[in-house]
Amino acid sequence: MQTEIIDKRTKSGERSLLLFAFFRIARIIIIRLVLKTFILFIIYSIINKDRRTNMKIGIIVYSQTGNTYSVATKIREALIKKGHSVDIDKIEAIRETKQNVNNIKITKMPDVEKYDGLIFASFVEAFSLCPVMDTYLKQLKSLNNKKVAIYVTQFFPYPWMGGKHAIKQMKKNLLLKGNPISETGIVNWKNKNREQIIQKLVEQFTIYFNNN
Repeated sequence: MQTEIIDKRTKSGERSLLLFAFFRIARIIIIRLVLKTFILFIIYSIINKDRRTNMKIGIIVYSQTGNTYSVATKIREALIKKGHSVDIDKIEAIRETKQNVNNIKITKMPDVEKYDGLIFASFVEAFSLCPVMDTYLKQLKSLNNKKVAIYVTQFFPYPWMGGKHAIKQMKKNLLLKGNPISETGIVNWKNKNREQIIQKLVEQFTIYFNNN
């Protein structure tokens, strides 16, 4: 009888040891898997960060009052913080009169070939795209499927007062260069929420170019 009790205790002890060993091995395996997953995540994050910082972005601007240019500087600052290399390149032109939209001479035509991504920015004139930007876009060669975004600024407070039409004109010009445009923005200078509109545009373009 006593021998049976000892045998049972021995078997029970052996089972306990086996269970302890099993859980210990399982714990070690789980810890190793977690560490491996964490290391792979770190490596993946570093690789993707390197990819994002490789973009060279050009913001091609035609601005007269400085409104369009001021928005460009905010976009530039945000993109630089994400590791991108960003230049603001101004278009310069000679116009005899604003009424004569057919007699425009581009005196400084920014070269877009050196950029991986592009943002074209202009203001609205007479409820349409400024003729200088329109002329510039028409003179561009193929953009070779570069990543492109566009925005316009306008005096009036609502997008339908020229902003939407100007965007359509820009999209049409760029589509002819082989670049369908998905990211667009309109900043209404007399809108009471102008600063929020600008901030939203900055965030929108930053996300767009950061996902390359």
